[in-house]
Amino acid sequence: MNFSDRLAPERVEAFKRLVATEEGMLSFSPAFSTVVKTLENELSSIRQIEDNIQSDPSIARKILRIINSPFYGCSEVNSIGRAIVILGFNQFKEVVFGASLLSLADEGFRVQNLDAKSFDLHSVGTAFMFKFLARTLKLPEERKAFSLGVAHDVGKLTYLTADPLLIEDLMTFSDVMEVPFFKAEEIVNLSHGKMGAALLKRRHLPEECCVTTEMHHQPSAAAPFALETALVHVADYLAVRLELGYSGSANPPPPLPEALGLLGLDAAVVDDFALKMSKKRDDILELSERILS
Repeated sequence: MNFSDRLAPERVEAFKRLVATEEGMLSFSPAFSTVVKTLENELSSIRQIEDNIQSDPSIARKILRIINSPFYGCSEVNSIGRAIVILGFNQFKEVVFGASLLSLADEGFRVQNLDAKSFDLHSVGTAFMFKFLARTLKLPEERKAFSLGVAHDVGKLTYLTADPLLIEDLMTFSDVMEVPFFKAEEIVNLSHGKMGAALLKRRHLPEECCVTTEMHHQPSAAAPFALETALVHVADYLAVRLELGYSGSANPPPPLPEALGLLGLDAAVVDDFALKMSKKRDDILELSERILS
C-alpha cells in the first residue's frame, strides 16, 4: 500500500472523527478533573488542594520531583502544602499542569525512533529552552515555561491512542518529502497542534495553554498569547536543533521571522543562543532525565 492509500482522505477523516470522541482521547489521571476544579476555585484551601492531589500518589510524587529539581531551584520540599507556600499558587498550578501532561505517554510505545522517554525529554527540553530564552530576554513569561513547554506537542500522543500506525506513516512521509512533521500533517489536513488544543480544552486546562499548543507553529496568529507562543515556537526549534529528546520531527525549519520579531530577535541572535546552549546540552539532558526519573 502506497502513501496515497495509507494517507487517503477517508482514513484521515475516520481518524479525526474518532479523536473527537471521548474514546479516542488520551486519558488523564482519574483525579485530574477534580484537581483542576480545585485549583481554579479561588476559595480552595491549601489543605483541599493537597488532599485532592494526594489522591493520585504518582502525580504527587512527580510534582515534588519537579519542584525539587534545578528547574525551580528548590530542595527538600517534601509536601504539596509546602510547595504551594514556596512557589505561590499560580506558579504551583503551572507545575501541576506540566506534571499531569508528562504522565500521558504510554511507557511501552515505540514508533520508529520515537518512544515515551525521547518524547518526554523533548517536552522538558523545550521547557528548559523556553525558560533560558525568557530569562535572557528578561520576560516575566519565564514562570510559564514548564507547563507551556511540556504541553506543546501533546497532540502527537493522540495518534497513539486512536491510530498508532498513522503517526508512523506521517513520520515516514515527512522524511520522504523532506519536510517537517507538521508540514506533512498539513498536506493531509491534520494538525497535532489542533488536536492537542482540543484535548486540553476538553480537560479544562487554561486558555493560554490551549492557544500556545494549537498555534506553536504560527505564533503571530496566537493573539492574545502571541508572545508566549513565540517563545514556545523558538524553544521547540532549539530543542530539536540540540537533539534534546525526539518528538517525531527531524527536519526543523528555522524560526519564523514574525516569531523572532515578536521577541525582538533575529536569526543571528538565535544561532548565537543555540551555540551557547549546545555547550550546556549534556547538563540539560541530565537535569531533564532527573525530572522524568
